[in-house]
Amino acid sequence: MCVNGGCEPRETRVCIGAEVWSKNTCGREVAALQTCVGPSEVCASGRCRPADFGNSCADPVALLAQDQVVTGTVGVGLSNEYEGSCGGGGPERVFVIDVDRPVQLSAISEGYDTVLYLRSSCSLGSSERACSDDEEPPGGRGSAIDVRLLPGPAYLFVDAYRALSGEYTLTLQFTDLNPPDAGVPVDTGVPLDTGVPPDTGVTLDAGVPPMDSGVLLDSGVHADAAQGPLEPKKDGCMCVARPSQSTPTASLGLFAALFLFGLRRCPWR
Repeated sequence: MCVNGGCEPRETRVCIGAEVWSKNTCGREVAALQTCVGPSEVCASGRCRPADFGNSCADPVALLAQDQVVTGTVGVGLSNEYEGSCGGGGPERVFVIDVDRPVQLSAISEGYDTVLYLRSSCSLGSSERACSDDEEPPGGRGSAIDVRLLPGPAYLFVDAYRALSGEYTLTLQFTDLNPPDAGVPVDTGVPLDTGVPPDTGVTLDAGVPPMDSGVLLDSGVHADAAQGPLEPKKDGCMCVARPSQSTPTASLGLFAALFLFGLRRCPWR
């Protein structure tokens, strides 16, 4: 305004980065007056102010990896230190999410002309995983990202497209990519084929007579007893069965007698 032939005020103060500068009536920066000490201070509205929480990577706001809605204000108390690949010329708030399992994160910011971006390393711009400005949905110059997160820290920035800022609503949704195994098999209604027939408790009759094993059967009758009494060979002392015209069923007593007779005729050496 004009006072006594001159412009008043003759000097204004503005923020250039973290410094407070004076500006004359012609709009030119004259000199740096003060440097705000970060991260505890930020330059806002021409003077140094205490930094708000989440102002920088040195003091990010910690969030749990669970569905939630976060509200706040981006403006006074926050500096313009970072920028995403898709924009972010205004002040921003920094969040950190410590992820202990693979998840899919869906994040939406609304309320003013927001810019939303995510990094795996807070101060390293090349570690950016996603950046969004003016997405549909949510519309209304809101932003939205959808990104897979591996175990470890992830840094989420709610920024402003220009110097304009305001109140925001940040909606976070997490989806587990590797849900825990309950240890209970899924019942499909179809029995699994293990290659082993089930034990029904009933012995199956294959209709095939048992093989001649040369050992005593459970019935007490030797498999070779039906062929007749044993007699020695002429060229040795191996006992063989004497051919028989008929094959009557041998009793246990007959078998024992034949066995003893064979021992007398063919003693063991």
